[in-house]
Amino acid sequence: MELIEKKVMDLLDDFASETPAPGGGSASALSASMGAALVCMVGKLTVGKKKFLLLPDADRSHFIGAVASFEPLRIKLALLVDEDAKSFDGVMAGYRMPKTTEAEAASRTQAIETALRGAIAIPMKTAELAAAGIAKLDGILAHANKSCLSDLGSAAMLLSAGLAGATMNVEINLGGLSDETEKQGYRDQLAAFAALRSEAERIVSAIRGS
Repeated sequence: MELIEKKVMDLLDDFASETPAPGGGSASALSASMGAALVCMVGKLTVGKKKFLLLPDADRSHFIGAVASFEPLRIKLALLVDEDAKSFDGVMAGYRMPKTTEAEAASRTQAIETALRGAIAIPMKTAELAAAGIAKLDGILAHANKSCLSDLGSAAMLLSAGLAGATMNVEINLGGLSDETEKQGYRDQLAAFAALRSEAERIVSAIRGS
């Protein structure tokens, strides 16, 4: 059974178990997915309100479009919960390979590095999707149902937590790569996400001050 098909308590038991996967990468994807789902809820509790219906067509259209983009976003992030766990299993399989001879050791090192690239790609995708969600929150905040602002703030924090966790997982796995140019390329991508975490904090501060 896929992780995202399990009951909540069973999934939490998996996170709490002695097995290394699902771990932080899967939890980060789940956090971001929950944040995206909350944005969907905020949208649904906003569009039928009288105040929203009185907005100019352009504003309503922009809001509806922004909210609609979170539906596929939450699904994609949810699927990464399982993909992250599977990618880590590949890394562990590499570490279990024999290394008695030089040939075996070289083959093992190559297998580990190949698996690590997969283990980097998944949390990088989580970070990209979480960042994309955060970037759209300001337009949603402008017209969201005021009764749902705490939910929107929670969404911002969950997306930011997912982004932060995914970023850290990428950073740690970079240590297993031998190509310094490749590693720097990933670091440059990660650096661009810092502004999105600040944007999430700004959204939360704006909600608290409203």
